[in-house]
Amino acid sequence: MSDFDEGQIIEYHSFYWHAHECKYAGDLITGEATGAEIRERDEEKLKVLKEHYPIRVVWECEVDEELRQNQEMAQFFENYEDRGILQMDRALFGRTEVFQLEVNNKNKKLCYNDVVSLYPFIMKTHTYPIDPPREVKEFKLPMTKLDDIFWWIFAMQSDGS
Repeated sequence: MSDFDEGQIIEYHSFYWHAHECKYAGDLITGEATGAEIRERDEEKLKVLKEHYPIRVVWECEVDEELRQNQEMAQFFENYEDRGILQMDRALFGRTEVFQLEVNNKNKKLCYNDVVSLYPFIMKTHTYPIDPPREVKEFKLPMTKLDDIFWWIFAMQSDGS
């Protein structure tokens, strides 16, 4: 991880998975752990994140209250189409690349934006044609000479100019 000059993590904590004290007492078991164990695990995670990023935890009860008071937010939530959880362990390989990046970073500030890895996200969250391909039996193109199409290749001199 590297420190960011700006930006913030907003961590959404639901009642059940993060054992909010308003619903789950310390000894009450949630899944395979007690509420106290879950909150302790969350605190360890947040401690690591806070070393590098500004972080704000938003609890489900806070969101529920905001939805009651904020009509625009309530409408957004109502109309949001959930496309399921993107399984990040399935986003490996395939079209996600950049195996290794190296640079001399002495006295430099580095920034890396990974756009290639967004491919699985786009495939998961955006519409994609799923119908069988349409067979095109005949597709007429006007025929031309190769010289007319690739004139710019032939115009190149042997010295690269």
